Amino acid sequence: MTPLSLLMVIILWISLLYTFTIELAQNLTFSYFLGYVLVALILNGTLKYIINIKFYSVLLFPFHLLFFFLTFLYSLFITFIRKNATWKGRNIVIRKDGEDIK
Repeated sequence: MTPLSLLMVIILWISLLYTFTIELAQNLTFSYFLGYVLVALILNGTLKYIINIKFYSVLLFPFHLLFFFLTFLYSLFITFIRKNATWKGRNIVIRKDGEDIK
């Protein structure tokens, strides 16, 4: 299980990247462009110790964030709205008390 302090840092990091990306899309100025490059350099420096990634892929981080959020929203939709999910070919129906029926 992930420690709560680490989880909070991860949530903060993803929130900051998301907020920065939204601000960048709304204010296409030179200062935001420099900030974008700076964030990409920080991401590149951080990620090079975790995975082998090219810098041009790091520059596309807003698209990676978009994919992450769309996947997360879809997961919330099928879990809480449809109350029905498929996992490894099995249909899981979620009851009102939160337990799943196999």
